[in-house]
This record gives sequence, C-alpha cells and structure tokens, in this order.
Amino acid sequence: MLSSVVHLLIIASYAGLLLYAAAQDMLTLKLPNRLSLAILLLYPGHVLVSATPIDWQGSLVLAGLVLAGGIFCFFMGWAGGGDAKLFAVVSLWAGPALFPVFLLITGVSGGLIAGAMLARRHLAPRVAPRWAAAHGLSAAGVPHDDPVAKRAAQMSLPYGAAIALGGLAVAVSLLMQG
Repeated sequence: MLSSVVHLLIIASYAGLLLYAAAQDMLTLKLPNRLSLAILLLYPGHVLVSATPIDWQGSLVLAGLVLAGGIFCFFMGWAGGGDAKLFAVVSLWAGPALFPVFLLITGVSGGLIAGAMLARRHLAPRVAPRWAAAHGLSAAGVPHDDPVAKRAAQMSLPYGAAIALGGLAVAVSLLMQG
C-alpha cells in the first residue's frame, strides 16, 4: 500500500515537472538543466516502487541512443540542447514499451504547436508601422515585450512543450499499468 502511494507521488512529481518544463519553454524558449536532472533523479524511485516490472536496462539503452541523436540534432541546429536532454530523459521513463506512444503524442503535439504559431504569425492583424511604433507595438500590433509574439516572428518552436505532452501521455500510461 505504501509503495503504491509513493509510486503515485513519484509519477505526479514527474508530471508536475513536465508541466513546468512546458510552461518554461513556452514563455522563455529555455529548458533549464535542473528540470531534466530532476526528472532523471525521480526515475530510480519509479523503478524501485513500481508494482509492475520495468525494463530499466532497455530504457537506459534507449535513452542513451536518443541522447546521442539529440546531441547530433543540436549540433546540426535542428533542436535546442534543452529539448535534446528533455527528450532523452522522457524516453528513459517511456522505455521501449511506451516509446512509440511518446513519439506519436510528441510529434502530433509539435505539429499542432507549429500550426498554431504559423496561424498567429500570418493571421495577426497588421497595423501601420509608424502608428505601431508610436504606441509601443510591433508592426504586427503586439507589444514589443510579448515573448509569444517574438517567438512567432522568429519561428522558434517551443518543442519542449510537445515533449512534455508526450511525457504526460507516458505518465498516464504508467498510472494505468499500476
């Protein structure tokens, strides 16, 4: 009984950290290392108190391969370093069994976020540049200090939010397993 409560608290903490990571990435386009580290440090507790057996060896191999791929993507300029680390640590939690679900939810979420950003960028009302500047707005009619508007203008994708959604699907699956 106690181990099931502890396991529930560990998974709830994992989910809470993912929600925080999603919010951080949406607001700042940064994923602090401490978030990925905290999620990583929860994993041994999950392995020790889970009611179902966990293929932790397979999970470690998978996470290592994902991290290597993430580092490659980072050096190619295709992904941020925080995204690569978060993706690897959530892959650890997903393990080989839940990795396909994690990939699917993350990919669909990333596509929806990208679509929403494109829609905001192209559907935002345009205002005369001089009037906008006089009123502290960008040419798109949004405040200069609006981080979401800046991100939309730069087209930087907060993919950590998509990774977090995929990770939340993993958390739900883990809870359903017991």
